[in-house]
Amino acid sequence: MGRAMIKLKSSNLKLPTFWRFHLKCSIVTLCTLFIIGLTTWPLVAQVYRPVCYIETADGSYLDLSALCGSQTTREVQRSPEDLFFENFQQQTQQYPQAVRNNLSTYPRENALASGQWICQTFRRGGESAVEIRRQALLERDRSTSNVAKQEILHTAAIRHLCS
Repeated sequence: MGRAMIKLKSSNLKLPTFWRFHLKCSIVTLCTLFIIGLTTWPLVAQVYRPVCYIETADGSYLDLSALCGSQTTREVQRSPEDLFFENFQQQTQQYPQAVRNNLSTYPRENALASGQWICQTFRRGGESAVEIRRQALLERDRSTSNVAKQEILHTAAIRHLCS
């Protein structure tokens, strides 16, 4: 008879309520363990290690920077597109203020698209094809700003994008 009562009691328990209770308990347990873990783990201190050093037997570091000489940091390699646009901006500084003002508003995306077209023309037809393209573009607009823009785009594209 004791078994029958147990089955009767468990059949009266609603399953969704049981699973919700179980889920709540699990979440509380996980949060508690997480908080306990954060407070009991030792914090790792940042240890200064010189670039040139010897680690001694007791675990300390002996700085040998004076013996090693100056250390140079490695330059982060930039993309050809970044180098191209930086070169474009630098070359604009060689022109009069009116041209610089006009070219300073030339969008990066447009400059890169023009540079890619120059490279595509260069790969397909060589330098002579690029020169024909440039002359055709200059026929449409012979303003000082456009002449400067075409010259700068050509130089920067050949230097940075077409390799």
